[in-house]
Amino acid sequence: MLKFGPDFLAISCMEGSKEGVQGCLQRGVDILSPPESVQHVEDYRKTAYIILAAKSGDTATFQTVLDNGGSLGDCGIIGLTKKRKNQVVSNVIGCAAYHGQNKVLKYAANRLGKDYLDLLAIEQPDKVTAKEG
Repeated sequence: MLKFGPDFLAISCMEGSKEGVQGCLQRGVDILSPPESVQHVEDYRKTAYIILAAKSGDTATFQTVLDNGGSLGDCGIIGLTKKRKNQVVSNVIGCAAYHGQNKVLKYAANRLGKDYLDLLAIEQPDKVTAKEG
């Protein structure tokens, strides 16, 4: 196994390198265990590899992660700033949409069931309406 295998896998996913992902997996890197941090990558947040692949925008890398254990239902942290102050938990669709990766967004959406894409809206009165009523 590679000493820094999880780091290499994370970087390969972020850079959209299908070959890098395959190489790491062939050397035994666990696709279900992303590293806490990645050396020399300041804006890395521990998150599922599939989220990192979605951020890259490369559909071949994204599919390689899916084929090897990644899931369209996985969620992970995406950072909105480099200082790690603004972070949100996102799914694959949210990550691809936030980063403007339309190819991956369409690719993932076409593979999800219709129920996954439907959102339930719960109506609640806002503070202004509640005070007036």
